[in-house]
Amino acid sequence: MNKIKWIFFDIGGVLRDETEYNNWRKDILLLKAREINPEISDYDFEIAHNQASKTPGSLRQNILEILTGDKELAERLKNEIHGQGTKILQNIPIMPNAIEVVKKLSENYSLGVISNYSSAITGFLGEAGLADYFKVLGISEDYGLAKPNPEFFKAVLKDAKAEFKESAMIDDNIERGLQEAKVLGMTTVFFNATNRQDIPEDIVDFTVYSLTDLLNIL
Repeated sequence: MNKIKWIFFDIGGVLRDETEYNNWRKDILLLKAREINPEISDYDFEIAHNQASKTPGSLRQNILEILTGDKELAERLKNEIHGQGTKILQNIPIMPNAIEVVKKLSENYSLGVISNYSSAITGFLGEAGLADYFKVLGISEDYGLAKPNPEFFKAVLKDAKAEFKESAMIDDNIERGLQEAKVLGMTTVFFNATNRQDIPEDIVDFTVYSLTDLLNIL
């Protein structure tokens, strides 16, 4: 991967350990959806999650809409759980070895962020000791764009003065973060925090299970 000059990170699930949040989201969305249809299974959720990830907008609402088949109901249910989700996200730690790995990679690459988050996440990165290693912070709220919209990727790389063919994207969501990155010509790295098995080889170039794995491929 000598051609790579820029590495872009997702935040949630890559730089922040969102295991607790992801478990909560699955449990609460299944609970709400099963109130409408008790037959909805865990497998149905995984299919809905992958499908919803391809669609712009709230991932929670997209999942609920697919599971219930009702757009207005999905929006209402999403709003009911919004506060609880925000509270959980406020107390999420950084990934183990995040500072060590980011610091090491910054010695050989220019680093950036492309992530669906509120602008407040910039403060978290600063408090965690990570912000100074990133030359560009592509936060969706700041740009008024979000993954999987290709215009978000284009806007961030334009600000970075980076070429797609010379850039890598690290994300824990294949459909939302890596599929479009691959179409645009980026090298794609899947952070497989959930031990996903159905990894599409035409989208994912590399799979890692921890941040330290990145040092073996980059």
